[in-house]
Amino acid sequence: MGSAEEALLDELSRINSELVNARRELSRLNAELADKERFLARVLELSPDIVYVHDIRSRTDEYRNRAFEDLLGHGDRGGASLEELMHPDDAVRRPAHLAAVAALPDGAETHFEFRLRRGDGSWCWFLGREAPFLRDGSGAVIKTVGVAEDIGPLKERESRLLDASLTDVLTGLRNRRGFEAAAGEALRDARSRGAALVYVDLDRFKEINDRYGHAEGDTALKAAAALLVRNTRDGDLAARLGGDEFAILARGGDGEAAQRLAERFGALVDEWNLASGKPWKLRFSAGWAVAPRGGQTSLADLMARADEAMYAVKRGRRQASDGA
Repeated sequence: MGSAEEALLDELSRINSELVNARRELSRLNAELADKERFLARVLELSPDIVYVHDIRSRTDEYRNRAFEDLLGHGDRGGASLEELMHPDDAVRRPAHLAAVAALPDGAETHFEFRLRRGDGSWCWFLGREAPFLRDGSGAVIKTVGVAEDIGPLKERESRLLDASLTDVLTGLRNRRGFEAAAGEALRDARSRGAALVYVDLDRFKEINDRYGHAEGDTALKAAAALLVRNTRDGDLAARLGGDEFAILARGGDGEAAQRLAERFGALVDEWNLASGKPWKLRFSAGWAVAPRGGQTSLADLMARADEAMYAVKRGRRQASDGA
């Protein structure tokens, strides 16, 4: 065998050795990749948050992890898409959100709060973080990847804090801020139905505090609040505006309805005074103002007129008392 043939055999042996080593390295890399894929799959399945891949063109979810079933109670992970389970008010905002995701560069993300329907029909709040995942040949985003975190408990705490900020601690009625927040809707409704605002101010309340103590004063305020609630219908708003001032906003009311409401409250106060056994009596002055149908009455104007009407009654009583 000549030297040329020996050299060729040596080269072939070297190439074969390199191929064997390459196959071994490829096998090692494949095994390592498989381990990483199993690790990633396990991490995704153990995640407490919903992880999903969304196909923008078909508007379907290509992947969802186990948290989808755990958090929502839908047994078929391949069933309805997240979009199909979204609250209608959030679903209308979804296209704009996806357009914002599609405009992002790789590595960036955007946030989206939304509600999803559970298997039992209730709604759960989520905070979604979504980013581009796959692009087509032109660079347009065709798939997104997202993580949806259950923020239901946070929303419940926010709701409780908001309710607390809008509620009078002593009486449980709406405070002035809560009343003003809720009255806006009632006044919008008043354009077709009308509304009446009745102001109530406790007379000689300071005497109760000064003579019998603040605990008895609190009792008087709570009693007045309870009687106001008894005097309201579904849809009416009762509030303690501050101090010894209260209000009822009656939907669909007019001047006659407001007067009847004040008279009913007076009758309830008389009943309470007879049965309370207290050494003091609840006394009050009331005035009202009307937001007529078809009008554009502002809450500030309605409150100012009702307040002035109430103080006119109070002044009239004082003048009558002084004259006597």
